[in-house]
Amino acid sequence: MGVVYPTVAAGVGELGQAVVARLTASLDSDEPLLSVLRAATADEVGPALGENLSSLLEAGRTAMHLSEPRLDLLMFSHGWGQRPVDLLRLCKDSATIVGRRYSAMFPSGRPPGQRTAGMHLILIVPPMIGEGTAPLLRRLKQLEDWASSEAPDYPLLSRVWLLSTHSQAGTLSRADAVASAAAFGISLIGSGLREEDAISARMKHLSLSRREGVFSFFSAASLDLPKARLRSYATERALYDGTARLVGRVEKEVDPSLAQSAITPLRSEAWLEPFTSGEPARRCRQLAANFSGATTALPDRIKVDPFDEAADIKSKYDILFRPATQVRPPTHADISALEEMIVALDKAEAGSFRLMRDGMHRIFSVTLGPKSGLHELPQVEAGMKRLLAFMQDEDAREEKSPDQGPTDADPLRDLVEAALTELPSRRMLLAVAGTVGVAIGVMTLMFATGITANELEIDANYHPVVVQRVRIATWGLSALMAALSSYLFARWVGGRTRAKVQDALERRRDAIADLWRVGGGGQPGRQAEAQLRQRRLRVRRGAIRLIEGTLEHLQAVRRAMLEARDQGLRRLSELCPNPQPDPALDDLRPLLGEPRPLHAPLVTPVVANWWVRSCKEIADESVWANRLLEGSWPAEGLAIDLPCADTERLKQLGRKQSAPLVKRNLFGDPQGAEAAARTVAEFTARAPRALARPSDPRDQHGDPAPGLRGGEMFAVAPVEARSVLKSIFDEAPITLPALWTSARAERVIFVRTWEGYTLAQLARGAGFTPPAKPQAAQEG
Repeated sequence: MGVVYPTVAAGVGELGQAVVARLTASLDSDEPLLSVLRAATADEVGPALGENLSSLLEAGRTAMHLSEPRLDLLMFSHGWGQRPVDLLRLCKDSATIVGRRYSAMFPSGRPPGQRTAGMHLILIVPPMIGEGTAPLLRRLKQLEDWASSEAPDYPLLSRVWLLSTHSQAGTLSRADAVASAAAFGISLIGSGLREEDAISARMKHLSLSRREGVFSFFSAASLDLPKARLRSYATERALYDGTARLVGRVEKEVDPSLAQSAITPLRSEAWLEPFTSGEPARRCRQLAANFSGATTALPDRIKVDPFDEAADIKSKYDILFRPATQVRPPTHADISALEEMIVALDKAEAGSFRLMRDGMHRIFSVTLGPKSGLHELPQVEAGMKRLLAFMQDEDAREEKSPDQGPTDADPLRDLVEAALTELPSRRMLLAVAGTVGVAIGVMTLMFATGITANELEIDANYHPVVVQRVRIATWGLSALMAALSSYLFARWVGGRTRAKVQDALERRRDAIADLWRVGGGGQPGRQAEAQLRQRRLRVRRGAIRLIEGTLEHLQAVRRAMLEARDQGLRRLSELCPNPQPDPALDDLRPLLGEPRPLHAPLVTPVVANWWVRSCKEIADESVWANRLLEGSWPAEGLAIDLPCADTERLKQLGRKQSAPLVKRNLFGDPQGAEAAARTVAEFTARAPRALARPSDPRDQHGDPAPGLRGGEMFAVAPVEARSVLKSIFDEAPITLPALWTSARAERVIFVRTWEGYTLAQLARGAGFTPPAKPQAAQEG
């Protein structure tokens, strides 16, 4: 902490409030011992100071290392111009509050060196020379007389510090004067060095008995790295970069080959399956088929022998010759089964909607989950658009051409009957086959090795004789061939003619099976198909509405990211005009401020830009975008709410990303320390001239008044910078003690003071002798 004692920093008047605003902006926001007071006029100070001290001086809030309470009051104001602040009223009211309300804590009877409450009036004043200074000198004379009298309730006024807008080095603009006064205040109360000799000696009450005047001059300069502004920039830059990267993801080109695979978790092919080919549809159609006569099992195998008669075939495959559709009145058991089937369809319909919701949940929790980075959002969106178009086409087709069920209630019955009519009888088949067999037998006999054969035998007289005999074997062969050919011909002809019957029966069986599979050919089948169609329409239209709503939500997700990016760009542009796509090219001069002779940035804009970019919680931009998305993920989930929609949450994440900018110190980095050291060295070399004397107070003899610490300087710098700045301060043109502060701010302050002057000495330095007594009324 920089503030070590209970302290009130008050800004009175427009100029004083500007100083306090700059001072507090440069300090840590969590300074528990600092109370800030802003007032337009001196009349407002008393009541406001009473309230501030009431809370600031609560028991237990003072520093634990102190043996007794202490209080520092720094009042920043001005005492000149068209509407000068009533300085005497300001001091009187403050002394009255402390003396009357807190006399137990701050006894008034102590000598100056032992007083534990003091007020420092820090005034920005015009050039302390010439007759134009007279009105101000008269007001200061009133203060001097009041401070040296015995009238005050408490001798609160320790010093009146004067910051002249003109000095021997030149003039100060309003902005420079405010910056110098704020830098002086920081060095006194905000550096954590309040107990250092260089600070405590300038803060203690002067001994008026030794003719130490209450008036002092100071000049102050600062080399600053405005961390608050840089962190604001770093925060907004991180948010813009992160949201811009997310926008790039959700607006990237879609690979058509990935669109379908991205919506695989939906399992959309199963949404309508229960009402097309699933078990509920099969059960519904089977029940309808039962109402239409599908009660007997169809033959698995049909075999018609070559010699089967029509009557045998009809008897063997009786089921195929009955009507395929025979609607019967429903029984009580049928009605009960129908009710169970309707319940099953209701459950299946509810299951389809549940499957849709589960699929969408998988899409939003996994494919588009908080850790997905939304890389697949374009593919999911493209896949859903295709699915939506397909379902809309299917819905239109089914709406325009409803399927009324089978139109043929008894398929291929005529085909089977015609095949039987053409079937030859067994007797005719045998007659034809017998005729063919006889013919083949005769032909066989004729073409055999011979019906007769000539043989040579020897008679009784031993003379050769030719004998002609009929071969019995040839006749047997002919008969066998006739019988075999008759059988084979009959079987061939019977097989050919009955194959048509078998084919017709098989086709009839398959057609009946198909008919029964879709619910039969009667009214029950048409009703079953209408019921399934109605369910398909409801489920499909529910899916269409769900997909349309999901696509609208995905569009809202994209719009939320676009809005977050655009808002981030607007906020970033307010800090850094014309921000570039590459943050390394951003111009940070508006954040650092233009270099002035007394107040300049500690490093160049290029170095500051590099430092900001190097101080990130997450260096990888893609990982940071993922963390930004996760951190801004809606608590209810992406399916319900939008990411990146909570601006305050985004700013919290951005501040976390830029937190290292506050935690790290520029002087802790070799490159940063080297850059800052060059700036400090350049200023140190010209510091004595830049912080020249604003006035030449004179004693009664016209000689320069000695005062205290006439022109002594000191520097306040971060302790982390000791290694690089100590040698620079040691080699300064004048003695420059360095006070090393543990405050985190990268700031180097140069302070030069001329102290302990009386008003008479100031008046002589302004070129005239002040009146013996101050005028009662203040002049404007």
